[in-house]
Amino acid sequence: MNFREKVREDPRPELTSLVDIVFILVLFLTVTTTFATSGGINVSLPQASSQRPLEKADKLFVVINKQGDAFIEGEKLTNNELAERFKALGQKASDAVVVLQADRDTLHGRVVEVMDLAELAGLKRLAIAAEQKPVEAPEGPAPAAASGSTVRAP
Repeated sequence: MNFREKVREDPRPELTSLVDIVFILVLFLTVTTTFATSGGINVSLPQASSQRPLEKADKLFVVINKQGDAFIEGEKLTNNELAERFKALGQKASDAVVVLQADRDTLHGRVVEVMDLAELAGLKRLAIAAEQKPVEAPEGPAPAAASGSTVRAP
């Protein structure tokens, strides 16, 4: 008797498409989670009509909340720690820009105090962040408010 050997298919599942899908999900999650804002500190920036973009230079963003606390990269700093950070930046890049993101309800004196600390450390280029003020159209519906913040140099 002549028995033929049966050809069997490989029972292993095809993983190529599964690997593709997992790669796309990882890529999507990586791209969407890397856009962090100012360290989770709630600041309402003041509005200004005249804006100009900040030129490309070394920047140090200092966030000042409503209570007058200063933060760099989400870390709350005292005046001495701020002065040390400013001095280190001044030694590294004297043409660096210090961008102040102060809450609109912050006392003016606190903002001037932080600006003075930066200037004493040798940093002469300061900028104050502001949101774009909505432009009022003469007729028709009002435009939507700007979603991002821009920087206004003094």
